[in-house]
Amino acid sequence: MPSPPANPFPAHEFMIHNEQVFHFKNTYMYIWEWLREEGFQGLYDDMNGERIEFSYDEKRPDKGLREIRVWWRTAYVPNDSQYYRYRMDLNFEVLHMKKTDIIFEGRKATADDGELLLTVKSYIEVDYMNRWKNHSFLKLWDQFFRRRIYLENLYQHKNEMIRKATRLQEEIKRILELQNYEKVPERFHVQRGL
Repeated sequence: MPSPPANPFPAHEFMIHNEQVFHFKNTYMYIWEWLREEGFQGLYDDMNGERIEFSYDEKRPDKGLREIRVWWRTAYVPNDSQYYRYRMDLNFEVLHMKKTDIIFEGRKATADDGELLLTVKSYIEVDYMNRWKNHSFLKLWDQFFRRRIYLENLYQHKNEMIRKATRLQEEIKRILELQNYEKVPERFHVQRGL
């Protein structure tokens, strides 16, 4: 008998490391817009509504240098489900960032030079409203339903979450102009370098 999946159930995790010149604000806003278009919302309420940003920390160790750490906590409820919820946690870490001038499409522009580390963890929460867990009768059947009846459905949700996270990963790599990872075939002949 298979054991029921842990709650939350991990789906996909990735990390993007960029040391090229980029525009932090545009990258930040693009990812925020992408999450909104996909239906992800913030987990925490404030007076202005739900907020994605859980933590923001900025330091200026030297003149002109900035270090930024941002945590986003988002959730998406597929088909108004009261049992499943998709979660995506994003952690930005920007180190040694400073403004720099570049030539873009024949014009002078300002960009950011520094190191960006973005870690994204996605997972599925089961019974996120605790209706089964807190119900006197349903809590006895929760493990059985997860193990026997909902297991295949849970894996379908996991695959959907993996697709969403992979699309986000590809979009971030596209806007940062990073190479997509592909398995490089082995060479038939021995490489001859100088």
